[in-house]
Amino acid sequence: FLKSISGLRAQMFIPILLLTIVQSTFAWGNDGHQIIATIAQARLTSTANSKITKLLKGANMSSVATWADSVRKTPEWEWSAPLHFINVPDGDCTFSYTRDCKKDFCCAGAILNFTKQITESSQDAAFVAAKFVIHFVGDIHQPLHTAWHGDRGGNDDTVTLGKWDDYCSNYPPVNLHSVWDTCMINAYQNKFGRPYQTQWIKYAQELNGKITKAQAAKWGKGWTGKTSVDTWANEGVGYACSSAYKNTDGKYIDANGAISDNALEEDYYTSRLKIVDLRLSQAGVRLATLLNKILE
Repeated sequence: FLKSISGLRAQMFIPILLLTIVQSTFAWGNDGHQIIATIAQARLTSTANSKITKLLKGANMSSVATWADSVRKTPEWEWSAPLHFINVPDGDCTFSYTRDCKKDFCCAGAILNFTKQITESSQDAAFVAAKFVIHFVGDIHQPLHTAWHGDRGGNDDTVTLGKWDDYCSNYPPVNLHSVWDTCMINAYQNKFGRPYQTQWIKYAQELNGKITKAQAAKWGKGWTGKTSVDTWANEGVGYACSSAYKNTDGKYIDANGAISDNALEEDYYTSRLKIVDLRLSQAGVRLATLLNKILE
């Protein structure tokens, strides 16, 4: 769908205005995206690092990692809002590209198309495409960005938080999506000191230092285009079904609350934080693998 950014904007403008209503919450929050970009840049080859720095006009990857979120609600870029997520049918725990990414118009399709633009477009278009790729590789690794349509990836699931929380409860009502975007990340960053919003660099360094050679080899087997995004999205919806949408007692966290358990206590935080760590780390390794492949 993406021969050029301007062409996409013109082609998809009307339907996108409708699609933006479906889901609008940012993935991972600023800190999560900056953590992923920091891990990725530390794992670039010298050649790829030189080329991406030049492409980003001297900026490092973490400084542009949140750009796609900052512009998505502006008139010029609102067409890009649906590219931040993937909707799957309610109750389904698998991703099907043909079913869930029609006309390539979802996060998986955006990664494929913007990746091509990095090496095949003009310098200005490649600059924008690189910022989108850095961001969307992060988005697709947030489990609730490949999730159920009915509750908008957990946006409609109001939850309460236990004593572990020192962030989200200050901004009620809290929804399940925001717990995965920001609450668990910020709760953990408290260990590094205050204010927690400035501690993402330490979190990134800690995660990167824990990635073993075996893990890096397994997660970053190589950028293979559609096969890669299929894998990432299927992993994501798998974690959404098994861990994000279910509390530790096995009951679902859902919008109506009738037969669900929407109180997220410390056991939810401690067990699900491991998945947050995993997905941030995988995203960083895989973003580096992608860029190393196309920029070498």
